[in-house]
Amino acid sequence: MRRLDAVIGAEAPEVIVVGEPRHLSGAAGAQAEVVRRFAHDLGERVGIRVEFVDERLSTVEAGRRAAASGSSASVDSLAACVLLEAFLAAR
Repeated sequence: MRRLDAVIGAEAPEVIVVGEPRHLSGAAGAQAEVVRRFAHDLGERVGIRVEFVDERLSTVEAGRRAAASGSSASVDSLAACVLLEAFLAAR
């Protein structure tokens, strides 16, 4: 947790964005409660608001972007970008 504290201190984020697992139907996925608990505990620990973004198809979109651009970035990194873009677009 020291590293987390160092990142929080250095970057001073206003919000933590977390992907929320959902089924294609929109219903909360099996991992949704685990993720919500983790995010709540994290927010409490660092004193920062946590907001959720539906992560359905973010990995698929990340794969498409990687293929289209020839990017060597990991699909997980690109999926995180997709989530952040969705969060910012909704604001």
